[in-house]
Amino acid sequence: GMDDGGFDASTPSDAGMDDAGDEDGGVTVDAGPDLRRQLLDALGDSVWSATQEREERAGFVERAYEQRFSARTLEWGELRNPFGPARMRTLRSFSVGSDGRTLESIILSPDGWPPHPQNGLRQSWDVEIVDGDPRVLRLTDSSGVTEEYEEGAWPEPTEGLTAELRVFGPSGAAWEAFCGAGFTLSDSERQSFWGFARGTSGAAVIDSDVVAGVPLLEWDDSSSGANDFSAIDVHGFDRLGGTLVDDQYNFAVRYTGSIRHPGGSLAMRENDDDLEDAVWVFLDGEVGSSRVADLFLEVHNWSNADATSDTVTRTLPEGEVPIEILLVRCAMPFDGKELRVEMNLGGTGFRLVGEQPSLPVVEDSLFPPVL
Repeated sequence: GMDDGGFDASTPSDAGMDDAGDEDGGVTVDAGPDLRRQLLDALGDSVWSATQEREERAGFVERAYEQRFSARTLEWGELRNPFGPARMRTLRSFSVGSDGRTLESIILSPDGWPPHPQNGLRQSWDVEIVDGDPRVLRLTDSSGVTEEYEEGAWPEPTEGLTAELRVFGPSGAAWEAFCGAGFTLSDSERQSFWGFARGTSGAAVIDSDVVAGVPLLEWDDSSSGANDFSAIDVHGFDRLGGTLVDDQYNFAVRYTGSIRHPGGSLAMRENDDDLEDAVWVFLDGEVGSSRVADLFLEVHNWSNADATSDTVTRTLPEGEVPIEILLVRCAMPFDGKELRVEMNLGGTGFRLVGEQPSLPVVEDSLFPPVL
């Protein structure tokens, strides 16, 4: 099973640690089972998950947590909200006491990771594994708070798209490329903003977040001019305790994944070709392109013409069609100009992208592993 072979007795460092004192004139030979070894064997290479309430800046917040152990390397990795929002990695090294219950840990900040806010923190835990199907992991911290986890990874989302949110400021390169572009939108301004939305440009990102498995539904600023659709209103960023991005009003969202296409015509439009900002869509082999000629759909609010027709159609075989949708929001009211990105698959009628069958992108570059 998953727990076999967690240690290799032939490894010198392990053998040295584990056998110390066992041959001291027979004194400890009858000391009973090696409780430390039993817990390490039970941990093995295991993964556990559950939702937990923990205290954050605004009080207690319920989020998903996943715990991964490598007994061989004595590493323990925690993921908060493994598929977003507010995802965070915590890597600890650990040791197990001779009682087979006490675990001492220290938080690490590996090279290339964002510095952990509690880097170097030493903690002590009481650990218990309860046999069953699934097994249960009980972790009790030094203040007596217990969390329980069931064995198994937090489930990967299989519906919706992956949304990358990036906030830009009221000035600077990203703002100049679109919101401050003047009366017309040039190819170079488009390309500059796409780079920001994709995270490939040098333009300053004030804040960002990513969530997998979210629907692209209507963006509705029902504000009567009060400008109240902010980054925290983007669908999916309210899940599992919500994003830690503040309620900003200048932002881009990049949606990626695949559309489950029944075959035949795939058509797209913005519902009434009337919006405050812009939507760009790249389809299939053009996903990630920086060429304006590769756009499948463009709708923007500048005085020059869109690069595509209002409604665009391509005939494609049945299967998963890669898609990339880039949306921008400038800090101005769009009351009455609701953003509705719609799709018609195989002539079944126009519906919001978020109401069509889709599959999110889940890859290590967006959701890097903790162990």
